[in-house]
Amino acid sequence: MKSLLSLRNPVLCLATSGILSTAYSAPSLDLLNAFTFADGAKQGGIEIVSYTPDNFTVAGIYVSDPDGEDSNPATFGVQVLDLGSTGALTERFQIDLNPANTGINALSSMSSVALDPLGRDFGVVTVIPSDNTGTPGKLAFFNYNTGTVLSTLSVGYHPDSVRFSADGNTLYVANEGEFKASSAQAPGSISIVNVANINLSNISGSTTTQTSIFQGPISPQA
Repeated sequence: MKSLLSLRNPVLCLATSGILSTAYSAPSLDLLNAFTFADGAKQGGIEIVSYTPDNFTVAGIYVSDPDGEDSNPATFGVQVLDLGSTGALTERFQIDLNPANTGINALSSMSSVALDPLGRDFGVVTVIPSDNTGTPGKLAFFNYNTGTVLSTLSVGYHPDSVRFSADGNTLYVANEGEFKASSAQAPGSISIVNVANINLSNISGSTTTQTSIFQGPISPQA
């Protein structure tokens, strides 16, 4: 019984043995506001959310497909919101990331978004093509204050997550190389993008460079 108690409730076990005098209490969470369809939330909702103090900006990715029919293709993009002093969210605008703005003819999804922590007016979003094992993904740069799509960089296969380094000078993209049945498999990798001296008018130029490391796949250990 003592072993079972220590496995299932170590805090209780410590408290009853005199090692811990105060039992753990769960934190209290209060919902301030919710951004709903009535407020303009996209059908399908926002999967990933990022925030920057610059103009109190919140951004999330969306894939909207109201009827689920191929004859009316889904739309892809970033919804940019203003965070009010009471916690209320209002839409600033939506940034369209369909083929014309990404250079990818058939899109599967957006997977992750990150806003620059240094307030340099840009954010990034990972873009996954439908042919995710044959066509590399993209990292799309956008201006969160104007709604302009600035440029794209090619990264690895099936880019699943992007984030800034703590100092804001580097972007890390995890390229999943996700398994796809009945298809040649793509390697996983990590793309490292230097944005320390980024020039928003020439993102594809020499001010932004990237290096992909670790070209998988990994073989499972015995």
